[in-house]
Amino acid sequence: MYGDQALFVRRTLFEQLGGFPNRPILEDVAFCELLIAVTTPLLLSPSVVTDARKFLKMGLWRNFLRVLLIIFYVEFHLPVLPRSFFQDVR
Repeated sequence: MYGDQALFVRRTLFEQLGGFPNRPILEDVAFCELLIAVTTPLLLSPSVVTDARKFLKMGLWRNFLRVLLIIFYVEFHLPVLPRSFFQDVR
């Protein structure tokens, strides 16, 4: 749930949970936390193919460290990361 996936949710459940929170960043992560509280995610087949430009541009290790930082912020409910943290990938 950190940006390189496809998220499918039935409209009724999406609306029941209030849709994506009104946040400038990580709104998908916040929504997934609500979603996981009421249902179990499924991995569908075949896989979704996402764009690798971010990983090619920033490199594997930098991306890995960014994801670890995001997980740290989310897990410890720290203040939202600044928008500038995401500037080079949007």
